[in-house]
Amino acid sequence: MKSRLDRTAAELTAAGRDGNRPEGNGNEERARHGAAWRARTEDLLEQLEPDERAAAVAELRALLDEAAEAARPAAGGFTRNVFLGPTAVVSGDGNVQVNRFDSRP
Repeated sequence: MKSRLDRTAAELTAAGRDGNRPEGNGNEERARHGAAWRARTEDLLEQLEPDERAAAVAELRALLDEAAEAARPAAGGFTRNVFLGPTAVVSGDGNVQVNRFDSRP
C-alpha cells in the first residue's frame, strides 16, 4: 500500500500542482488518482466488521479535518498572487489588493 501511495505522490508531483506543466495535466491526474483511491478505500471499508468500519471512518474523518485545517490559509495570509504586466493582484482572507507599477494617476 505504501508503494502505491509513493507512486501516486510521484505521479501527481510530476503532473504539476495546477495542471500547467507540459508533461501532464495535473487536473486529470488528480481526478484519476482520486477515483482509484476512493474505490480502494470503499472496498477496504466494506470488508471490515461494523465496529472496525466505524473506527476506521472516524479516523479518516479526523485525517480529513486535519488536512482541511492545514490547507486553510492563516488569518491575514494571502492565497493568490498574480502579476499581469505592470499590475499585481493579491487576494486572500476575503480581500483583494491591486497594485499598479506605472506612472498612471
